Amino acid sequence: MEAKRKIGTAYQEALLGLSNQVSRIRRESSTDEVTVDAYLIQDDRFICIEASIAGREAWVPLEIGVEGWNEARRARLIHEASTVVRKRLDLEKFTAAYVQAQVGKVIDAYR
Repeated sequence: MEAKRKIGTAYQEALLGLSNQVSRIRRESSTDEVTVDAYLIQDDRFICIEASIAGREAWVPLEIGVEGWNEARRARLIHEASTVVRKRLDLEKFTAAYVQAQVGKVIDAYR
């Protein structure tokens, strides 16, 4: 069995963690309406990247780092996190439809 591959940077790990959380929430709520935001937390020492879906929140912390905090970075974080989360949800829907079609074929075989 192959070991789980590490992605790399803390930012990549944070985006993966956020997409995993959103995926779990989506499976429980069956909605695709997602909003993403980024803001400062813990006395402005960390960035919080948050996704809200079906009234539930998923979030990951991220160190500010040398880049600091400004509106341009906030907008970029929101855009990038939104892209990752939406792509993850698209893949989840595609996979669910594929599995449903394959199970349908198996069930049809027993008619």
